[in-house]
Order: sequence, then C-alpha cells, then structure tokens
Amino acid sequence: MQQASRLIASLACGLAIVSTACDSSTASSSQLPSMDLGTGVDIGADIAVAADVAECAFGQQFTIDATQLQNAYFPIHPGREWQLEGKKGSDFIQLTITVLNATQDIGGVTTRVIEERETVNDTVVEVSQNYFAENIAGAVCYFGEDVTIYLPGGGTSSEGTWRAGDVSPTDPDTRFHPGIIMPGDPSFKMSFQMEGAPGIAEDEGRIAGGGPVKVPAGTYTETLRVREFNPLDGHIGFKSYAKGVGLIIDGEVELTSCTVSCPILAASVASEAAPPIVFNTQLRSEIEVPACATESEGLAQIMVLQDGTIQSVVILNNKGNESVRFGHIHHLIPPATTGPVVWWLSSPVGTDLNLTDRHIDIRQAGIYSTTNGHFATAEAALAELLANPGDFYVNFHSDLCPGGFARGFLP
Repeated sequence: MQQASRLIASLACGLAIVSTACDSSTASSSQLPSMDLGTGVDIGADIAVAADVAECAFGQQFTIDATQLQNAYFPIHPGREWQLEGKKGSDFIQLTITVLNATQDIGGVTTRVIEERETVNDTVVEVSQNYFAENIAGAVCYFGEDVTIYLPGGGTSSEGTWRAGDVSPTDPDTRFHPGIIMPGDPSFKMSFQMEGAPGIAEDEGRIAGGGPVKVPAGTYTETLRVREFNPLDGHIGFKSYAKGVGLIIDGEVELTSCTVSCPILAASVASEAAPPIVFNTQLRSEIEVPACATESEGLAQIMVLQDGTIQSVVILNNKGNESVRFGHIHHLIPPATTGPVVWWLSSPVGTDLNLTDRHIDIRQAGIYSTTNGHFATAEAALAELLANPGDFYVNFHSDLCPGGFARGFLP
C-alpha cells in the first residue's frame, strides 16, 4: 500500500519542531501529539513476536463477507470511507480511502477492492486499487495493488504495482506472495511482513504502541500505532488505527471524517477552537545532571490545550546510537538540580521504548504521575507549570545515560 508521504516527500522537506526530517532513516509520525503508547490495548508485554506471513499464503481460507469479518482495526466492509487531511510545508494533502462494492480475483482468492485517492493542493497525484481479504484468524491479508501516479510534467507511472502470485520480472524463479496488512491478534512490538513483492514492494510493519489519540474527527482510546519500514529505500513512516474505525493517521494526514464511528467530541471541538499554550525548548546534553558524555540532542514542543490536556512533540537526533528509554517533564525546586517526574512523555509508563533510530519523532499525551511528590493533583501541577514554566524541564533517558541524555527547560 503506497504511503501518503512517499509521493509528496520531495515537495516540502526540512526539519521543524512539528515536521518530519527528510533523512531516509527518520522515524516519524504526523499524528497529533496525544499518542499514549500502550494504555488502550493489550500491549504491555515487552516481548517481540512476529506474525507468520504464511497464514496469508494461497491455500488458506479467506473471506470478504461483511458478516464474517473480525478485524476491528482494518475494516474492509463495502461502503466505508475515510477522509484524511493534512499539510506538509505549504502543501495541502487529502487522502480519500473507499471500500468499493467490487472484488478482484487474485490467484483464486476473492479479494475486496479498496481505492485510495491522494491529492496535493486539489490536484490528483495518485490513485490505487488495493486488494485485501481476511483469514480465519482475523488477519487482513494484502494481495497487492494497482497504482497510477500522475507525474508533474504529464503522463503517468505504475511504480509500486504488484499482485500476489505474479512472477517477479527480475527473477523468474520468484513469485510474489500475499502480506499481512493487519494481524488478527496485534501485540506490542509484533512485526509482520506487509508486502510480498521483492524489489517492488517489501514494506515491513511493527506494532509500536497504542492508546488515546486525538485527530480532527474525534478522540479514540483504543488505537494501534504501526511503524512501517521500506527496506528498498530505508523510509520509515507511522500509521495509527482506531478500533472499530480503521486508519486515523497516515504520516502527515489525519482523519477528518468517515462513514462509521467518527464522532466529533465536544471537548475536542472546544480545545481546537482556542489555540493551545505552546512551549518550545532545545534538548541539550551539556545541561544534563548528572553529566553524561553524548552528542545526542533534540527539540521539544509542549502544548497545553484549553481542556488542560498536555501534548508533546519531541524530535531527537540520536547521534550516539543510543537506545532511547523514557521521556518526562520534571519539576525543579532550586537549589536542587534534579526533580521528580510530573508527566510521562512516553508509554507504557515504566516500559523501555528501546528506540535506536538515528532520528526519532515521539508524539505523546502527557501522563500525570501521581507519585511525583510535589503536587497533589494534576490540576495543581498544571497551574504551577503555567505560572512558572521555567521550573519545569523536559528530558529523555537512554541506556548510555540512564539519568538523562538531553534536557531542556521550558521558557
């Protein structure tokens, strides 16, 4: 499945506090920074598992019957439609996904056709027909796609097109095979082969978290965040799916409307109607206490919405190839040089993220720590942050620097 950001990456590049670096090794996500990794789904076990792509192999039992479908995170029911929108630089992007009342036979398997239509500044840049069916375990299997890319100078390209069962054009001994677009029993750190066309489409997925996510269409508590890696070009991207809804974030675009389970919450509307209070800070290793020898650094943006929600966007430049473990907002009472955790900026709380990418983008809702020792309630902590933001600092911890490798005080 083509990623929305893949085509438009060349249209607007540059690292900003809320944008994605154009380095091919960047781990990024454009979801609103309300991601709570792991509180909404059963992903607490810190054990990496792999879904067996063989469960989507030809010869298995598949269905597209709406009365038999089980997967709540990737529904393929005819008539469903999702509208996602966002900006990359000055470009306005729209992605419309429609489950058509149409089928396609792929190697003897009847698949459901899902159309994706992407526009940039109201100009169609790509249309694709994607083919899916669900196996008896509830995994949604991916049988390929037909892609039409509309080139800026005119003409079209079919780059990325593949179908399971076809013979590889570069290796007559290799046949393309179906992949897993969404496991039937997703769990934290589960990996899965999404595409099965060597040399054309080889995306690999991994469940990177879950929990409450706010997008323009509403706030969803049960979500999955999927990290997608393309070994052909090194691109890393993130998508988020809500239970009972489907895709809610794809790179820089976020769900604005859909035909099923898209309530716009009053609290969300109220929060979006008024601008948030924003604090930006540079995360530097030289002000960490205790000191730790590292060249890693970063940027953090902390936003306080009108409903009191704290949301964060943190971009880390992991120069030291460290394993990033946790992130927090701390409160400092001088003359102390360190303070307790008041809000977690990573989750599951207390679980290592173990992020080792060179560029790391973490977007997360602040999770109040009831054991911080400085404040009896989250409301009291928030009032102090707004009154004296300079007494609070953001820092992230790693295996090399367990006490913190990059710190930045709120201005």
